[in-house]
Amino acid sequence: MSDAPGPSAEAANALSPTGKLRVGLNIGSPTHAIRDAQSGAMKGVGFDLATELARRLHVPLETVMHKSIGELVDAGRFGRWDIAFIGIDAGRTTFLDYTRPHLELEVGYLLSSGSAIAGFSGVDQPGVRIAVPENGHADIILSRALKHAKLIRAAGAQALGCRGAGWRRRGGPTPPRKSSRTSVRTTT
Repeated sequence: MSDAPGPSAEAANALSPTGKLRVGLNIGSPTHAIRDAQSGAMKGVGFDLATELARRLHVPLETVMHKSIGELVDAGRFGRWDIAFIGIDAGRTTFLDYTRPHLELEVGYLLSSGSAIAGFSGVDQPGVRIAVPENGHADIILSRALKHAKLIRAAGAQALGCRGAGWRRRGGPTPPRKSSRTSVRTTT
């Protein structure tokens, strides 16, 4: 990590008013925090950034884990953490302040292996149901974009139950066919 000087005492007090840096993280998300199955060590983009910030502030790090992004965002309303790494959304500015983005995500979707859907226009159709983590980026983006398909909201990515045989991924870094790639760029 960098040896750059830490923030001023005033900034450090603002970021860690309790004398420790309380970071809100969504457990199970690589952009937040995951636990290594063999070592038990925590890792992930948010965890690593918070660890470095606490080091620069010269304060201990306290992780405040949440099972879903919705739970994490709701905890922010009540000051249960000092910092978190969540998507920028105008609706959250009434209770959150944002910094510049630290991460850009490309959001894709999973389809059953027999699906004929090849793009967003095929997704936004009556009778199509789309499972999303409640209050997450996909929920926010698709709530605004969809006119016909129905969103099914779940407590977190694991609750969606879309992993395993019979599913294929559309969007993201390795789409099945270039022409079928459907993704939305979001900034966190």
